[in-house]
Amino acid sequence: MTEWINNNDILLHANKKIRVFLKSFHGAPVFTIEELMIWEHCFDNIGLKRCTKYPSKKNLHTKLI
Repeated sequence: MTEWINNNDILLHANKKIRVFLKSFHGAPVFTIEELMIWEHCFDNIGLKRCTKYPSKKNLHTKLI
């Protein structure tokens, strides 16, 4: 449809949950709780709300594959 050309809007169904996985690769440092809070603030600005708790600092670790 022509009205969607060059339109960056994202449509989500109401009351649906999405999952976001932030991963660190190739020796990059893992995300901190403070960085996760920045992501949450950005999501809040567009109307997405967190529905689970933050991972514990113990669970913020890298996995070697």
